[in-house]
Amino acid sequence: PTPPTSTPTPTNTPTATLTSTPTNTPTIAPAMTATSTATITATDTPDDFNRVYLPKVIRAAPPRPDLVVSSIRLIPDQRTFTTNDAVQIEVIITNQGELPSRAAFWVDLSINPAETPRQNLRWEENCGTTACQGIAWGITGTLEVSETLVLRSDSDSSGTSNGIERATNWNGQFAAGTTDLYVFVDAWNPEDDNGTIEEGPAGEQNNLLQLSGLTVVEAQISGVEQQQPSLLRSLAR
Repeated sequence: PTPPTSTPTPTNTPTATLTSTPTNTPTIAPAMTATSTATITATDTPDDFNRVYLPKVIRAAPPRPDLVVSSIRLIPDQRTFTTNDAVQIEVIITNQGELPSRAAFWVDLSINPAETPRQNLRWEENCGTTACQGIAWGITGTLEVSETLVLRSDSDSSGTSNGIERATNWNGQFAAGTTDLYVFVDAWNPEDDNGTIEEGPAGEQNNLLQLSGLTVVEAQISGVEQQQPSLLRSLAR
């Protein structure tokens, strides 16, 4: 009976088939994909390098004048008026650029315009009220770098006159309903959409200043003034 017990042990030798594990060696194939990702990262490197290098070749913008409206001031300094109140308007323009303005240019004051003033839209073509008030100053002198120029609505001094007569309608009093003033520097040049002063893209965007919040009402007629027409009519009889 002992010989049969020795024969089962040889049947365990088929466990040698476990050496078939070499069939797992095809898992080496995914390693091939690693080589493809390596080529992708290699192509990204020049892009990163270019993004760092390209800004170095951009040239700075050339120096230009830059005209701005620094302030709009009312004298007296208040925001509520009647149609009988005398008003002086004072405008300050400045050249904040790096070159002088070497050409003549226009400065337009629009009072209650129909729309926000823009380049080559003259104030008298943009009236929002029946009164249609506004001033056009013609600047013929050079405005040096950092220089300011004061323009007044009722001055006859050289360089700050009461605008060009044929392009100005201002009697020193606001019309009823006035709420907003706009001043546009380098406002008009029919031959160029950027005016007469070349200021560059940034400089062309800061030529307008607004003063808002005004209240102007009709002046109240006094009792004496109301009786005057009747008195005149009685005398005429």
